Amino acid sequence: MRACTSTHLFEETSPFHYTHNSFSAIFLVPANPDIFKQMYTFLGQAVYTMPRFLESTGYRNPTDYRNGAFEYGHRTSLDFWKYLNEDSERAGVFNSGMRSLATVGGAVESVGAYPFDRELNAEDISEKDVVLVDVGGSRGQVLEAIKAGYLSLKGRMVLQDVRDVIDDAKA
Repeated sequence: MRACTSTHLFEETSPFHYTHNSFSAIFLVPANPDIFKQMYTFLGQAVYTMPRFLESTGYRNPTDYRNGAFEYGHRTSLDFWKYLNEDSERAGVFNSGMRSLATVGGAVESVGAYPFDRELNAEDISEKDVVLVDVGGSRGQVLEAIKAGYLSLKGRMVLQDVRDVIDDAKA
């Protein structure tokens, strides 16, 4: 814990007594630790083995989507999405982590940086028209933030993601 306090991740209130601060409080939200599991379990293994993978290819750029550092690191012939969906727990951690990334990563808070009201409120847009599609948008947190921040927007917003994520978003 002392290492964590030295980097300001936690606060030491007295010797050997610690408390959360604004950084560590993100771990209190159940989905947030999943982004770290995802980074270290899925991506970390690929990054860790990247030097050996590159050496094995003679340091040439990969040309096959199904033969990269991820597959090498996880010792699988499955691409990322098939590997992910092979195990429902693994897929659940990934989906939960992606929800966390949209929130903790600042996507929701950064909605105000783009002038959605000016760009999407053309005179000829009707309520039936699709004005925005969020591809890979998880549970739709960013679309919800846009709708909440720009109440005058006309038209429909569409969320696209894989079936399991969409089903989870409806729940």
